[in-house]
Formats: sequence, C-alpha cells, structure tokens
Amino acid sequence: MTALLEVEAVGKVFGGLVAVSDVSFTLAQGEIVGLMGANGAGKTTLFNLISGAMAPTSGRVRFEGCAIEGRRPDEICRRGIGRTFQIVKPFPGMTVAENVAVGVLYGARRRTPSAREVAAETDAVLAEMGLSAMRDKLAGELTLAGRKRLEVARALASRPKLLMLDEVMAGLTPIEAAGALDMLRQVHETRGTTMLVVEHNLRAMMQLCQRIVVMHHGEKIGEGPPEVVIRDEKVIQAYLGAQA
Repeated sequence: MTALLEVEAVGKVFGGLVAVSDVSFTLAQGEIVGLMGANGAGKTTLFNLISGAMAPTSGRVRFEGCAIEGRRPDEICRRGIGRTFQIVKPFPGMTVAENVAVGVLYGARRRTPSAREVAAETDAVLAEMGLSAMRDKLAGELTLAGRKRLEVARALASRPKLLMLDEVMAGLTPIEAAGALDMLRQVHETRGTTMLVVEHNLRAMMQLCQRIVVMHHGEKIGEGPPEVVIRDEKVIQAYLGAQA
C-alpha cells in the first residue's frame, strides 16, 4: 500500500539539545496511528516538523510522495495536512463560526470558495461537530472541552487528508474525554480521514488507534499494534516506569 505520509530519519537539534533523533515511520491512507511517549519525548516537536512549524535538522518528510520538509505551514495545510495544538489556539475574539470559516477559506482546495460556499461548509462542520448552538459565541468564552472541539472543527474545515491531533483529550473529565473519543471515531467513520494522534490517555489510544509509534528521549523505541506495543519491555520501562 502506498504511504500517505513518510517520515524518514528525521532529526531536530536545538543548539546542543537533540529533541528528535533519526525517527522513521509511515502512515497509509485511512489509518489511525498513535504517537506515544512521556513528556519531553519529542512528540510535539515531531508534529511541528511534519506540519511546517519547524524545519528538520536532518531527514525527509514526504506527503503523497512529495517532499514537504522546510515548507511553510500554510503550504503544507493547503496540501492536505491539518492539525490541532497541545495548547488550544482558537481566535478568541472571533465567533465559533468565524473560527471554522478560517479553516474553510485557507484549507486544501483548488480555488477560493465563494461566500455562499464558505457559509455552507461552515454550517456543515459546525453540525458535524455538535457546535451549531454555539456558532455566534466568542471562542474565548468556551470551556476547555468546547475550545478543543472547536480546534478539531477548524482543522476539519480545511479538508485535511491527514489530521494531526495533539492531546485533544488532555485536561478533560472522563465524560468529556469519552465524548471526544466518540467524536474522532465518527469523523474517521464518515470521512475516512487519516489521523496521527498524540495522547497520554493510554486507554483511549488502545481503543482508537490501529498502530502506535512510541518515542523516548527523541528516539523511536517501538511500533506496532496497541496490544503488542503495551507488552514491549522497552515501552513498559520508558513509558510506564520500570516498576510497572
């Protein structure tokens, strides 16, 4: 099967600090792959290297066979990669609907949409994400769970072929996290969107992901189906602790 995303021996060095070292993996169309590791493992840095927020020091990143490493985030977004952020970043002074409309306007498409198309697509995404009742509310007034849902909605509005999710469930109550998990499953079921997911909620990763890549101190130390990865001795020691 042809890979949608190829990360090949990617590394990132900040001065003398090695944040990511020689990481390689691929994603096929329609897969949900988890990226797991303790705080400081390099997960968000790797997200930034793929999405264009940072340029890698070494290695290659290919999307649909084309090299994208070092390209600007807006160029990568227009190619079909959408992402959320670990610290949610909606436009707080804009309404929920306006935030989603930004995704519609600047996402992956061949031409600039008309005002009618923007409105129609915005309404469709709001409905899909359960945000229609909040459309005129300022994004800065939402709860954490609402802001995280809005982040996903804005990313989805850009029509991504690959959706990168950085700790969508962090800080949520168990009920809110379960709702977020159901939301992601529904998106995958209805859209078939490929997903790369960073999450500390191990149970959610087990339920959502078909494959998990494990990082530790910037290096990849494991990869495979969830039920295999959680039994890997290196993963147990690095992620769960030597006494686990």
